[in-house]
Amino acid sequence: MTNQSAKTRYDAFIASIDVSIAGRDQYGDLRWHIECSAEANATGDNQSEEWFESALESARMCADDWKSFYPQLKP
Repeated sequence: MTNQSAKTRYDAFIASIDVSIAGRDQYGDLRWHIECSAEANATGDNQSEEWFESALESARMCADDWKSFYPQLKP
């Protein structure tokens, strides 16, 4: 575990998502979709360290298998 807050790690991960690997749909790009999914799936009190840890875990999972989660975003 680093000294960075969970929010800092979450924000850095979301910012690091390479949107050039996928297209967009009417809602947004890959980053938008992963961020929305992560925040919808996060558990704990909204905006707490636990919540950001949960959101980060969900974001990583979505990024690892984005083609399955968001098939509409063709590479």
